[in-house]
Amino acid sequence: LVVVLIAAASYSHLTLANEIIEAKRTTYAQEKPAGEWLKANSDEDDVIFVCNEDVPFQYYTERRIFKADGYNLTDLENLVAEYQPKYYVLDFYHWDCELEYVNEHQDNLSITQVYNEGDQPVIVIFNVLYAEK
Repeated sequence: LVVVLIAAASYSHLTLANEIIEAKRTTYAQEKPAGEWLKANSDEDDVIFVCNEDVPFQYYTERRIFKADGYNLTDLENLVAEYQPKYYVLDFYHWDCELEYVNEHQDNLSITQVYNEGDQPVIVIFNVLYAEK
């Protein structure tokens, strides 16, 4: 009887675990193609600002990545002026991106690529535009 109960409980747990694994299997799946696109469309000396998830983007792009979350608008504006990033990446896997910067600088940001999971955008890549000197 004990063996039957253990077997039944084990089967139930394994079935549930498999369902959870399958549901999460494609989570973060868009970071790799986004990073590969950034690598193919940037030079080795370009700087890329990301709002979070800097490690996967560093890995896939092999570029200088600057994590731009946790700054107020003025500090972020100063950092953009200092580092002159080619791209600004919003990654919505974690909802802590600084949207105020994007809202305030719509004239200087051009949507270049969007990566979706289902119908939801999860990564938006902006080309940062600078005034010609």
